[in-house]
Order: sequence, then C-alpha cells, then structure tokens
Amino acid sequence: MYSCSSVLRLATGVLVAVALAGCPEQKVSVTLETPTIFPLPDAVNTNPLRIFGGKPAGTQVIVLVDGQDALTKAGDIDDTTSWSFELPLRDGRNRFALVARDAADNLSEPSAPVDVELDTEAPPAPVVDDPVGGVSCTNLCAFRVVIPLGQTEVTLTLRGTKAAGASLHVNDDAVLPATDTATTWEHPVTLTADGASLRLSSRDVAGNESAVIDLSITAGGDIDPPAPPTVDGLPADLRLAAGEASRLVTVTGTKDADTSVHLGETQLVVWDAETTWTASVEIRPGENRLSFVAKDGAGNVSEAQAASCYGIAFMPAPTLDTAPVATNASPVTVGGTKPVDLVATGVALRQQGSTTWAPLATIDNSADWTAELAVTRTLTFFLAATNERGDVGEEAGPFTIAYDVTPPTPPTVDPIPLVLVSSGSTATIDVAGDKDADATVIVERLPVGSGALVTAEQDPADATRWTATVTAPLGDSSWHFTAVDRAGNVSSPVEESVTARIGLAPPSVSLPDRSVNTTTVTLGGARPRGVSVYFRREADAEGTLAFRGGDAAQPTVVSTVYSFEFALSEEGANRFFLYTEDTGRRSVEIGPLTITRDTIAPAPPLIVPPPAQVDLPQLTISGTKAEVRNQVCVKSNGEPSCRTVAASSAPLNFEIVETLRDGENSLCFRSIDEAGNVSIDRCVLTELGAAPQLTIKSPNQGQVVSTADVEIVVEAFGSTTSPIATVEACLSAVCDEGVLNADPATGLYTIAVTLPRVAETTRFALEITATNDAGRFTSDVLEVLYFVKPLEVYSNPVARVRQLSDKVKVAVDDVGTIHIVWIDNCFDGPNASDCSVPFINDGSPPIGKQLFYARSDGASFDDVVNLSDLPGSANADQPAIAIDAFGDVHVVWVDQGTIGRESGSTDLDLIHRVVSGIDGTAGPPRLLTVDAALPVNDNAPSLATDALGRVHLAYVSTNQNLQAIVQYRMYDEAIWGSAVQLTDRVDVSVANAGAPPSPSIAIDTVSVDAVPFVAWREKASSATPGDVKLRAVGEQLGAVVNISNDDADSTEPDITVDAAGFVHVVWRDNPLGDAPLHYRNYEPLAGAGSPLSPTFDVSAGGSGAQGAAVAVNNDTGAVLAVWGERPCGGTLSASCTSADPQLTIYRSVFDGTAFTTPTPLLGAALSSKYANDAKVRVRSPLDVAIVSGQNAYYVWAITDLRNTGSTDDDDDVWMTIQAAP
Repeated sequence: MYSCSSVLRLATGVLVAVALAGCPEQKVSVTLETPTIFPLPDAVNTNPLRIFGGKPAGTQVIVLVDGQDALTKAGDIDDTTSWSFELPLRDGRNRFALVARDAADNLSEPSAPVDVELDTEAPPAPVVDDPVGGVSCTNLCAFRVVIPLGQTEVTLTLRGTKAAGASLHVNDDAVLPATDTATTWEHPVTLTADGASLRLSSRDVAGNESAVIDLSITAGGDIDPPAPPTVDGLPADLRLAAGEASRLVTVTGTKDADTSVHLGETQLVVWDAETTWTASVEIRPGENRLSFVAKDGAGNVSEAQAASCYGIAFMPAPTLDTAPVATNASPVTVGGTKPVDLVATGVALRQQGSTTWAPLATIDNSADWTAELAVTRTLTFFLAATNERGDVGEEAGPFTIAYDVTPPTPPTVDPIPLVLVSSGSTATIDVAGDKDADATVIVERLPVGSGALVTAEQDPADATRWTATVTAPLGDSSWHFTAVDRAGNVSSPVEESVTARIGLAPPSVSLPDRSVNTTTVTLGGARPRGVSVYFRREADAEGTLAFRGGDAAQPTVVSTVYSFEFALSEEGANRFFLYTEDTGRRSVEIGPLTITRDTIAPAPPLIVPPPAQVDLPQLTISGTKAEVRNQVCVKSNGEPSCRTVAASSAPLNFEIVETLRDGENSLCFRSIDEAGNVSIDRCVLTELGAAPQLTIKSPNQGQVVSTADVEIVVEAFGSTTSPIATVEACLSAVCDEGVLNADPATGLYTIAVTLPRVAETTRFALEITATNDAGRFTSDVLEVLYFVKPLEVYSNPVARVRQLSDKVKVAVDDVGTIHIVWIDNCFDGPNASDCSVPFINDGSPPIGKQLFYARSDGASFDDVVNLSDLPGSANADQPAIAIDAFGDVHVVWVDQGTIGRESGSTDLDLIHRVVSGIDGTAGPPRLLTVDAALPVNDNAPSLATDALGRVHLAYVSTNQNLQAIVQYRMYDEAIWGSAVQLTDRVDVSVANAGAPPSPSIAIDTVSVDAVPFVAWREKASSATPGDVKLRAVGEQLGAVVNISNDDADSTEPDITVDAAGFVHVVWRDNPLGDAPLHYRNYEPLAGAGSPLSPTFDVSAGGSGAQGAAVAVNNDTGAVLAVWGERPCGGTLSASCTSADPQLTIYRSVFDGTAFTTPTPLLGAALSSKYANDAKVRVRSPLDVAIVSGQNAYYVWAITDLRNTGSTDDDDDVWMTIQAAP
C-alpha cells in the first residue's frame, strides 16, 4: 500500500514521484541533487555491506535494490550531508540505486546503478616452481640456492602459477594486484647467506585469501658436485719409441659447463663455460691408472672417471754374451745384458719359425741376466726383452746352439824326431798334426793326471792343422793326443812316444816367404851358444861351414844367434839342410829347406786397346795379368815412377782410371812377380781432344752494368772432332744459353742474361761455360757490378754547427776495392760546438775538421773510420790518397794540431798514415814536417805510387810571408826522403789572396825509373796571370814546361800519365771570367816534334768550371775529364731560378782528336733526394779513378742548405760507378 507521496519505478527503471488518488494535491519538485556513494569494490565478502556517501541537506536517501519497488530509507530526513546504510546482500551480483527525498517528498534523479558481487569463496593458493629442482610445490616448499664463488648475495627469480584475477602476496605484501588476469607470475628475491622464509598467498578482488604456502630458501656456496667428465682418445696400449721416457697423448671428452678438469692434483683444463675439453696427459712405461674429475667454481668435485693406458717402454734387444756354440748336454747356461733404464725387464725366447715368445730370464731390475736353456737338438732362436705384462721389445738374433753328441775324429800326429838338448833334464819339443776344423787338440803326458796338459793352437792359415809345444823329460815318454769339438765331445786318444836325449840342438832359421831373384840370401836364426852352423845341399854328402862358433876372431862366441850368406846355385828350387856341430858333437839336420830362385822376367800384362782418340779426360783401361800372383804397375807419359794398379775382385783382371792430358798420351804397363822381376813394358797410345777454348769478350771483368738486362759476348771454339755444343751463363743454378752469331767462323756467342733485382747495387758472379759435343767443357767466371744509381758513402747525421763534407778523394786497388777519404766538420765529438774555432787539441778527441776513410766492394761500404782521431789533431784538411804496389793505402793530409810534437805553434803540418789493404787497420801517424821549429805551413798534398812500391808526394810549403814553393818527397821502404824544391821562383799569389799552387802528381810507368811528373799553378806577381807548369822529377829535375801559356789566369791543375807515357793535364782557366775547363797533353819523348798538343776547351763553352779531375783508360787510350760547373756565369744571381743547382757535375771523353760533348754525370738520379734546389751544392773538388778495362769511379760531396741556411749544413758523400770509356 502506497502513501500519498510515493516513488514508482517505471518500466524503464526510472523512479518518479506520483500523487495517488484521494490524497491531497502535492507540489512536485525534481531539483534535488542526486545522492553520491563512496566507491565500492566490484566484489566483497562481507554481508551486510556498509555503504555511505553524500546527500543534499534536508533530505534522506532511499535505496532501491535490484529494481524492486520497495522503499528502503537510509536514515531520516535531516540537515546532514552524509549518509550510511547496512545493505544486506545475497550471494552473487547485487544492483542498487540511490534517490534523495526531502520533506516535501521531492525526489532527486536516481543515481547510476551500482553493482556489487558478494563472494565468500577463497581463490586457490599460488603454485611455486622449484628454481633448482624444477618441481612445483603447493604447500611447504624448501630448496637451496647457490651463491656464486666470490659473491655475497644472489638474486633469485621465483616463478609459478596462480588463478586469473587473483593477487600474489609475499609476506602479506601484494606484489601482483587481484586485477591481474595472468595465470603465471615471477618475483625476484635477493638472497644472502642467511637465506629467506617467505609466505605466499593469493587474494581475489573480494578480499578472500587462499591457503598460505610457506617457502624456505637456504643460500650459500655450491655443494652439488658436477658430473664426472668423459674421457676419449686414450689408447689401451702405447708403445714408446727409442729414447722416449714418456709421451704426451691428447685426450678429449665432455664436461659440465663452468667446470675445470683435473688429473689427480694436476689441472688439465681451466674453468670455462665449454662443455668439451682437450688436454695432453703423460704416459709413462707401465700401467698408467688415471683418475679424471671435474671441479666447479665452488670447489665441488665430481666422482672420478677412471681410465688407463699401458705404456710399453722401448726395450732394446738384449745381448747374448754367454752361450756355447755347441753342446752335448742339456740344459746350458746362457746370459748377457738387458735394458732396465725404464722398467724392470726379463728375457723372452722365440724359436726360429715360431711366433710365440716364451719367458727365459726372470723380470728384475738387474742389467745382467742368466738362465738355463734346454737344448735337445740344434736350436736357432731369437731373444727380446720383456716387461711384467709380457710385451716384448726389439729382438736380437738369430742365435744358434748346436746339439752334438758325436765324438770328433782323433787327431793325427806328424812324426816326432829325436830331440837333442845340450843340457838339463827336459826338452822343449814342437809337435803338430791334422784335426777336424772345429776341434781343439789336447796334448797330455801319460800317465793321465800327471799335470803335463797342453792345449794346441790352430794354424791361422789352415783350420785343420794344429801345433803345440810340450816340455818332455829326457828319455822316452808317452803322450795322448785327443780332439775336443765345440760341443765338448772327446775323441779316442792317439798315443805317441817322444824321445829326448842330451846332445847338440840344431839351429833355427828364418827363410824368405817368397821367391827371390838374387844369387845370395842372408839366412840366420838361433843356435846353441858357441857352436858352429853348417849347411848341406841336398845333392852333397858333406856339409859346408856357414857360421863358425868359438872362434876368438868372432865376438859371437857367447851369442846364441848366427847369420850367413847362402849362395843360390840353381834357378828354381834350392834345397838344403842345416845342422850344428861342436867338438865331437853334431846335431840332427833340419830340412830339407827350400829357397826358390827366380830371375826370369814375367810376361807383360795384356791390355784392352783404348780408342785412338777420346774427348773426355777420364779414361778407363782394363787388362789381364800373366799370373795371378803378379802385380801390375803403370807409367803415364814418361813419368819416372811406376804406379801400382790396385787388384780387382777377379784375381787375373785389373782396371784403372787414368786422367789424360790434352793431345797424345802414352800409358805403359808392367808385370812384377813375387820375386821382384819386372816385365818389359806394354804400351798403348790414345789422344785426348782439346777442351773448348773460351774467351769472354764483353763486358769486361768487374765492369759496371746499369740495367738488369745484360748482353754477354763470348768467343768459343771446339775441335774438328768435337765442335761446340752449348755456351751458357749460369747464375745461382739459373742458366741462359748463348746464340751463335751469323758467321760461325767468328766463334762469337751472345748470351742474354737478366739479373735478379736483389738490390740497386749488387755484385754478381756468372759462370760462363762452353761445352763440346763430347761433354768436355771450359768454364770461366765473369763478375759484373749491377750499379743503378749513385751510392751514398756517408751522410752526416749530426745536426750541429757547420757540418761540411768536403775534399773527397778516391783510389781503387787491383782487386777492385774502392778507398775514399774526405773531410768533415763536427763529426760527433764532444767539442762539436767549438769546431768552428781552430785550436790545439790537448789530448781530447779531434776538434774542428776531421779526416774520414771508408772502403767498398762497389755494393756497400764498410764502417767509416776516423783517421785523424789522434791526440793533438786539429782541423784536418786537404787529404790525398794512393795505393802502393802491395795493396796498402797511403793517406797524407794537412793538420793544424800538434801530432808528433810535444808542443808547438799551430802551423800546418803534413801527416802520413798507412791503412792495411788486408784488414783495413790504420798504422801510426807520421809527421812529415821537415823542421818543426820553422814557421812553415805545409799543405796541398798530392800522392802517386809506382810499380816498385814507392810513394811520391808533391806539396806546397808556405813561409811566414805567405810565399809558397812546390816541393817533392819520395817514400821508399818505410823511409821518407829529403824534400826537393820544384819551383824556380816563389809563388806570391798566396800573399795576394790569389789561388794557391795546388800541385798534382802522376807517375810515368813507361820509363824504367818510374819518373814522377808534377803540375802546379804558378803566379809570379799580383799583376801577372797564373800559369800551369809541369816538371819531371828524375835523378835530375826536368825543364819546367808551361802548359797553359795564355793570358788568362789558370788554376786547379790535375794530371795523369797513360801507358804510352803521355802526360794529360786539365785546368781551370780565367776564374774571374767565363772559367772554362781546358786540356792539353805533353809527350816527353816527342823528339823533334812539338811535345805539347793544342789546347782543348773541355767544357765546350760552359761556365764556372772547377774541381776538375782527369783519368785515363789504358785499355782504350780514352781520357776522361770530370768537373763541376756553376750556371749563370759562375755566380748565383737574380737571373738564376731556384730550380738551378749551384753546381752541376759534367764528364767528357777525349779520343785523341777531340772531346765529346759534356754530359751531366748525375742526371735525375739524385733529384728525388735534392729536388734540384738552388741551395743544394756539389762541393769542389771532385775526383775520379779508372781501373783500366773496367770502370770509372766518381766521388763528390753535396751540401744541402735548404733547411737551415748557411750555418747548418746537411752534408753527404756520394759515389757513382760507370763503365770505363
């Protein structure tokens, strides 16, 4: 029943206020606010459910439940703005809405429906997966977690399952909300050594909680052992080789990850994450029982994995040192040595034909073994060492022990003659006879057991003969002779009688062992003391006295020896007897004795005739001897002695290999019989064809080649019967064959060879061989020097003040060794910073400029030697070099120090030093100053040597007024001669700051006395130009010859003398103008003709020529000039670009009529290093030397001013080699 004011739910669910019939009219208002409710969970597990919220003041809240038209008041109408209500619920979903009502029954809009589910059923408990064992648990769970080695804690992620829509609580803390729809979960837990106890449960959104799972986790080090490793690759047996005490064997296997593998206490594999392993284990002789384990990082050890390998030691074969050759009894004792170095061994035996080894000697550690061996038949066997397991080593054998029970044949006894002795009670008797070859004869005097037992000796030449010496008593005695074989069987005895009497003993005698070809022989031997010796020829009835005893004239009366000359009266056998005789006594005769006289020459050997002509020098000749016992000897080409030909395996045949000489050969053979008789010669003739003739035409020996492709021309001729087959050149087993020129009669072959590009400078030795069609050959060696570009002799590496490589000189000896000297400042001494200041050295290393020396084979240079590294040396300068006839190097230089003086001024002195041509060692310095007390400066030395081993020196002496003269001295047999003044007048050019005299010396090798020629520059006054003068220095000075003879100022002469006696001179003319290089030659023996040639302009219009040098090739007569030349009129001016070098090197060749056009010596060879910069200067002077028929050697110095200006120079010394013109 409704009140007058009611709320109705429409079909749409909307609540409205209505006025019921019969009730007073009500005023309806819908302006009330809808009440609010505090948010509720989707599900709850409590009933009734307390709900609350807000409302308008002056209203009450009406709750409409599940759309029922029942009105439930949540409190009275009041002025509060909140409300609460205990709402009874039913299981499952409950839906309700709220409406506010005031006192006038005005109703608000209904609230949105609210759904709440009543759920009182607990969710299932979560499930925990065991992170260690992998087994899930749903009640009490406990497991252990390993904390890795070296850590104090570990993070463990727990995982499991739960109901969807259920939370996960750990120790009442929600780690996953109830709204989580997942059915799996995980949760990290950080564990220390204390472990952890956890309570896990699930709760649904209604707040129902599942059963609790108690989880106990203990943590600590790993205590679970890893799985044992597996082992593969280990053989059951391993036989060691000789010399091996053990062997490493590679084994493999598997293991747990993060484990190591150990063999006993030895770690084989370090801890790693791999699951396979490989290692080497040592196998020793014997049983190797191995136990492998795995260890994890926590130190847990797996169960042992057992494996074994038996090492079979190498056992050398035993020796058999004790064993009978034959036996007639069994067993026999055998023994020897066996190996025990590695293992205890025994000895095993294998019979021939069997593969079974039977133990023989006990296994022990003794190196000696013995055993008893049963022998019931002839036994052939092998022995081997054996170990405890029965393995056998190397075998020895076969050995044989014969089983023999048959007695040997009794021996025979030669007739025993009556024995006479001069005194005593016994006689020594020699007995002999025949026997079986393998038997031994025992001689025993009867009765048996009397002690007189002798073992006979076997005749070395005849195994069936035996001899023995017995001592018999005087009178008659009986003796048994029995044979004993190697098995110990004894023959029946043979009984013989021996008779010895007092009487005279016969002599003994030594006879020749072969025939003789003389008419007499000397015989001798032993005799009783003091008796005479007689001989009786077989045809004679009476004997002849041979040696008289007891004669006072013979001092042999007390001797027991004799000798005499026995005449051989018959050709062939001479038979005779010997006996002794004394007063009333005569011995029995010994004999018949035979000496064969043979004086008949044997027949010569038969020779297989050799070919009449052969082409190979080794000739094999064979032949046949006339008799087996003859010797054969051979004489070749009339040599004085006859050489014995060695016997061959065939008794009658012989063979000899003779080395023949070219042309006819006579070989004569002789027979020599055993008596020494020599046959006539049997000679054969044969002719050896000549070996090929070989001449290397080009290039010359030792010549420079500048390309790898070399054309070699050789001349080769064979004989008519053996023409040339091949001509080839070989280098390191690589051969190139020559091609015959178009005209075969010339015999010229051209061989194209490509040298290997080993280095830019390399010396090659090529073997040139000509072979004829018979295989004979002639060889020669051609040496060439592969020289591509200039070779840096020395580069000054010291970045100090004024490094100045300068004044380079060169000489080349007969074997092609190159010797170079030069001057340099501040090489690397402690006084380098003071090198620009000249002062006397006080004993410290040299100061200022220093003199350096180096030598080369053309391919590289030896270490640089400081020749002025001497106490007292200072500012070495102006070196000169020459090589004497003995190969020693002479160097003279100017020094401003006190070498050779205890004190003195700083005058310039000449110092001489000799460098050994053998080992490069430098001898002591020698001061050449004539009078050290005079204020004279000696300078500008020039050297030359002659074929007699003498050294010639020209130099300048300048007095205190700076007036200069040229002088000459000669060095002969280690003594310097007196100075000879060469200039007629004093040169005053020095005083006027002009050019110095600059002498140059050369030797005329045509003259018998090797006359020196000296050229110099002479200037009489400052107003007159200087001239080049020339003078011969003989026993008397020659006349002074004016070489330049023009109005220009001539300086810097250089000379050489050729093999024809011509003197060649080059000089610089007019140094203040164009300064060309001029040349003239002088013929001392010109006779009525002019001795001077015309003057030639060598530089062909060039400018600034300076530092010139001249040399001559005596093979071709060509004269070579080399010089430096300044561009731009001789001075560096604005018209010269930076690309112009300060100094360029040119060369020109004079062929007797004119000089060739000058050509640059360097070309672009140094452009990469110096870039043709104007600050790169080729220093003057230059130098050149020629080895006639071979090469020309050029040297110069370069100053590089590009980097640091004029005070810091980078100096280099260079050499280049070209074929001589």
